[in-house]
Amino acid sequence: MNGVTIFIDGSTTCEYMANFLSNKSNVTVITNNISLAVKLSEQGVSVICSGGKIVEAPSMLGGSDTVETAEKYHADKMFFSSGAISKDGRIITEELYYLILKAMAKNSDQLYYLVDHEKRKQTEELRSAQYLFDVGKVNYVISDYDFGKDLQNQYPGTKFELV
Repeated sequence: MNGVTIFIDGSTTCEYMANFLSNKSNVTVITNNISLAVKLSEQGVSVICSGGKIVEAPSMLGGSDTVETAEKYHADKMFFSSGAISKDGRIITEELYYLILKAMAKNSDQLYYLVDHEKRKQTEELRSAQYLFDVGKVNYVISDYDFGKDLQNQYPGTKFELV
């Protein structure tokens, strides 16, 4: 993963990416997570922290400035999470994060969706759910949940990694 630019969204799920990037050289990370930006910069990773206001304390930035930052850059890879994923592979996010995730995805070559088993059952629980896109737009789904062969066969261009 050396020599690449990576979008990492502001989710707490994606904060765990810091552990995997500490020994990578020549990586630039663009994020809307203040805590992640600090951790990575302390590890010597080049970081661009988006502007915006704090929309989820203590660390997540959002708003038009955050979206403008994502629209300004191109990334080789994007790592993101969301509020939920439906049984049929529809990725659902809170309305608050919809525009930033759309902008990051549009300006990225490859999409990596990080989703834990809890997100599989939260589809109906989101306050202001917004359909982002289905897993067919994603290159990799990385999860501790086994989505099963039916869904995987429905999206043959997407690789599902069970961790």
